[in-house]
Amino acid sequence: MNKKNRTGGVVKTPTGIAGFDHLTGGGLPAGRTTLVLGRPGSGKTVLALQTLVNGARQGEPGMFVSFNEFPPQLVENAGAFNWDVAALEKEKLVFMDARLKPAVVKAGQFDLNGLLAALQAVAAESGARRVVLDSFDVLFTLLDDGPAELQEIFRLRDWLFARQFTALVTANLDGADPRAAQRLAGVQLLADCVVTLDYRLTEQAAVRQLRVTKYRGSSYAEAPVPFSIGESGIKVHNPLARGAAGAAAAAALGSEIESAKKELAARIEAPDNFLEVRQAERAFRMRKASASPSRAGKRRTAKPAQPGPANQEAPSAGQDSLL
Repeated sequence: MNKKNRTGGVVKTPTGIAGFDHLTGGGLPAGRTTLVLGRPGSGKTVLALQTLVNGARQGEPGMFVSFNEFPPQLVENAGAFNWDVAALEKEKLVFMDARLKPAVVKAGQFDLNGLLAALQAVAAESGARRVVLDSFDVLFTLLDDGPAELQEIFRLRDWLFARQFTALVTANLDGADPRAAQRLAGVQLLADCVVTLDYRLTEQAAVRQLRVTKYRGSSYAEAPVPFSIGESGIKVHNPLARGAAGAAAAAALGSEIESAKKELAARIEAPDNFLEVRQAERAFRMRKASASPSRAGKRRTAKPAQPGPANQEAPSAGQDSLL
């Protein structure tokens, strides 16, 4: 997990999510910031925490900073997956509560300096090189001040860049908010890589799609790909892998069809051979019968035996007793 790959000029660090790492050619940009966008319930927090957990399993400590949820609730919710977050939290993961009180923000008493100082102290103590800032957009809804929002975005960007953290920031896409587009443009200034998650309910089932919309210094697959959330977390379904599997299945099916054809041909040929043998046997018997008519005639014209005492049957014991 902590092994870095250089692809297209950018050093990348794997997420441990196989389909995603294949899609991005190696994972997240190391020492840079990735932004994950999506509507509520699309899986942003799951993706961020899963990436952090997989890094911790490979010996790379991380910090999870929540602007929306109470950290103990996050750990409890993560229990739905096979991650054993509670055990990792003791040594490799740090959960920080960055939820803000609206009254403090409105009073103009908030900026990110205090939080960033705390992050620096925790990183120095734990050795963390990865950080997740979950629901960072909540800060903007509380500030509700365009210039102040940009100021905090630039402050965070400069802080992350100076310390070369591999950061993952999640933010909500809310089409109902008239300032959403402006905020989204501001948040994207943070990121070298942008991933969008989509979640829709149809009449048949729930549809989830993941799409990489930006990756500075690297090529990537631009088309959206389906993903699912199961017991082990997010699984990205690579359409190329499905195509290869389909081709292999088609080849196997073709081989089975050819074998079936050969078997069927053999079964058809066997009765033909059997009939040929039977016909040959019948022809042989007919030739044999027609070749010996005199012998059969002699048997039919044989002279009958003459009656006489010598040819009379001897009386049985019962007949003697009656005479």
